[in-house]
Amino acid sequence: MRGTDDANPAVIFAIEFAQNSHVGSAEIDLLEAIHKAGSLSQAARDLRISYKHAWLLVDSLKYAFRSPVTVAKKGGNGGGGVCLTRLGESLVASYRALEREFARLAAKKFESIIPETREHGSRLFVVPG
Repeated sequence: MRGTDDANPAVIFAIEFAQNSHVGSAEIDLLEAIHKAGSLSQAARDLRISYKHAWLLVDSLKYAFRSPVTVAKKGGNGGGGVCLTRLGESLVASYRALEREFARLAAKKFESIIPETREHGSRLFVVPG
């Protein structure tokens, strides 16, 4: 997880809001990149993933929510683009808050175990069950 020091384990998780449609770090990273770049293609370049992969990630979010998390902007002199909706912004903020909470809890629960790891910065995977 970003924002934690190397002595604490990183927690990687995904949330399944609808069957076969989940939100994990890849989707959140992409939404953040879209918010910053204002463009799906630029966000894909910034994350060093293909445009098709980025498009598929955003498209998969359509099945999890009743409202869109991104919306296309109309073209013009500066061209079109993509931006996050309020739902998209809320999704990113909620995911990152939960990520920080998980990291704090993991650091506390594994405090006595972390010094025994070969490399600090271990990763804990939370698998939806």
